Amino acid sequence: MKSCEDNRKGIEDSRKKSFFEIGQGENLQSDGDARLIGTTIKETGEEGKGARLEIMVPKDKYRFV
Repeated sequence: MKSCEDNRKGIEDSRKKSFFEIGQGENLQSDGDARLIGTTIKETGEEGKGARLEIMVPKDKYRFV
């Protein structure tokens, strides 16, 4: 698992569940697209303290070049 976070305003709790739906996230690829290859993306930050995206990619779905 890898994560990416910031210390800005975060994502409102009410938007977290639908954040990755098409048209909901801002400049983000759809979680549905990621699930096609078995990748999951979750937003686990705290509203008011910053956003945190946790990205899980199965071992057989990536390679280092």
